[in-house]
Amino acid sequence: MTTRKALLYTRYERFWHWSQAILMIGLMVTGLNASSQIVVMDFALAAHWHIIFARTLIWLWIFTIFWFLVTGEWQQYIPTRHKMRAMVHYYSKGIFNPTQHRHPFRTTPRLKHNPLQRFTYLLLNVLLTPTIWGTGLLYMYYFQWEQTGLGFLSLRVIAGIHEAMAYLLLSFLILHVYMSFTGRPVTAQIKAMLTGYAEIHKEDMDMMGQFQILMVDDDVDFSHLVRAWLSNARRNPEEFMLPAGLSVNCVVDLASAFYSLRRDNYDLILLDLNLPDSQGLDTFLRFHDSFSDVPILVLTGLEESSLGSQAVHEGAQDFLGKSELNAKKLARAIRFASERHQYSHTHAQQLE
Repeated sequence: MTTRKALLYTRYERFWHWSQAILMIGLMVTGLNASSQIVVMDFALAAHWHIIFARTLIWLWIFTIFWFLVTGEWQQYIPTRHKMRAMVHYYSKGIFNPTQHRHPFRTTPRLKHNPLQRFTYLLLNVLLTPTIWGTGLLYMYYFQWEQTGLGFLSLRVIAGIHEAMAYLLLSFLILHVYMSFTGRPVTAQIKAMLTGYAEIHKEDMDMMGQFQILMVDDDVDFSHLVRAWLSNARRNPEEFMLPAGLSVNCVVDLASAFYSLRRDNYDLILLDLNLPDSQGLDTFLRFHDSFSDVPILVLTGLEESSLGSQAVHEGAQDFLGKSELNAKKLARAIRFASERHQYSHTHAQQLE
């Protein structure tokens, strides 16, 4: 599998990651010291710095949540079960034999986190972090409990929950550090979080690799025909010049297509312009605006050739008339579209 260098993490993401890591480590050291489990400073100093670290982290998180909402990066954390079983199998077994087991998820700037990471971050951000914040604030303002009507709470219980969440967070940090050294080479993921750049899967075709196509067409019979053609191409990769690992996912409308594209990386989109929930050139523009990193082949009927030409003018790789299509024409169009997209992407990078 060939790779290319791509910007995965922006300056703010890297700042957020490392500053959060420093603050969390500071909280753990001062928290363990304040509870007398380690002794590196006196109690008053440990408690003082623990509160400073906590307040700084809370403000950092508030600003980061705002940043995620404004930039749309919050979508990177939407959980999905797609490929979850494959990820569990890879991390429990395949990771120890990488020559025999390929990583089932392909990282791109649009999809940075695999399904297992998304689930972990969901637990971290929805359950663990709010709990440790809430109990920490209650702990911090213990002497105001009576005035605010919280006198019924038990300090022992609040402290116990806070400490339990802290140990879970420590476990996550240890696992996170371990996983950060499982790349190839071992420092690849650390380097990516320092520089922002990482080596990711290149869009050109690897004949022995995976190649995922998303077909968007409400004509189910035609979709079945295309799937049969490409299934034959997969069995005869030398004749059709398409990867042996080719797979096709068929959906019937724009909403289903967007859902699929937001949970997995595809190498090419076969797109019919007239869908139940979107019509004409607007269909292509909506796909191209949201997923410009994926090459699009437009499928047209006899009366829609002008629409196909307009789509090519707007950025589609090509348009194909359904009535004139056959297995070899489709395979050739897919390969040429992928190669043109890769060439234009490489050329654009060289100009930057």
